[in-house]
Amino acid sequence: MDLLLILRLLTVTVRLALVASLIALLVVGRDGTLRRFRRSAWVLVSWVHGSFAVSGVVIELQHLYWPADQALRVLLRAVYNHLFFLNGILDAVLPVALLLLFLGATRYRHWPLAGLAGIAVTAVAGVAVGALRSWDTLLEVSQILTFHAIAAHLVFLGLYLLKRLPEVDFYLAAFVAVDALFQFLLPIQEVFFQIVDVKAVMKIWHLHQLLQLTATAVQVAVVLSCVNSMRYRPIVPVFRSPA
Repeated sequence: MDLLLILRLLTVTVRLALVASLIALLVVGRDGTLRRFRRSAWVLVSWVHGSFAVSGVVIELQHLYWPADQALRVLLRAVYNHLFFLNGILDAVLPVALLLLFLGATRYRHWPLAGLAGIAVTAVAGVAVGALRSWDTLLEVSQILTFHAIAAHLVFLGLYLLKRLPEVDFYLAAFVAVDALFQFLLPIQEVFFQIVDVKAVMKIWHLHQLLQLTATAVQVAVVLSCVNSMRYRPIVPVFRSPA
């Protein structure tokens, strides 16, 4: 069996395992172990990564079965483009939504609102200029969304390290940090897609697929560690609010 196919199937499997572990975290935290803001944050994370998992299954099925019928090919390509665009938006929205959740009652709350506005403008403009119809345009818009995502992740982690997000626990911060590291790879992916034809890229996609698999596996470990810790005690922030 082709190595890339094995890596793809493993990635989909681990993504589904991540969704299952996130659901387990929310179930275990129903007894109050997860306080309100943290539970809402993990719900957001679960929703976004659940969407990624479903998208991954659909995309991998396309790679496994590419029909001979031209009309069906056009339909599948349109589905792929829509999922690619949606994932780019969700990648950018997640850290901003988390910031909005944890900064909602502070003087910094205008930061995530500005971020959401920027993402919305980029998404609407992308649709207007044909991102869902043209692969090249989609990649250009996706690059802009990726830079939104990178900036939002860095702001989130920066505020956490500066102790401005006292309600954020270590596990959530670690999960977001893994997301942030992977975001730095996406511009490289998008440039690859622009320079090389998509089918040609797939022939040298092994390293990127391995990194994606590794990142997802680390996130599964983070979530399971959080679940394990909740069985013994409520999780608490590493950083307390300054006096």
